[in-house]
Amino acid sequence: MEAEHNPLLVKWLKEILPQVTFHRMLELGVSGDAKEAVLFAILANESVAGGKVEFGSSSKVPSVSMGKISFPR
Repeated sequence: MEAEHNPLLVKWLKEILPQVTFHRMLELGVSGDAKEAVLFAILANESVAGGKVEFGSSSKVPSVSMGKISFPR
């Protein structure tokens, strides 16, 4: 079994979010040690795709994109 990463952070999150079920990355088929690489791959994909996250028309929060890619000339 894989060791728990950030046990104190997980404990605090479980205390303030008791209604949420937490799962380990390994349950999703990804090693916890590789989660940073997976996150960067997802962020890169979202940046290339150019999608935006909308928070609703009544929200005062502006839409958010996952970044911008600048290519050299």
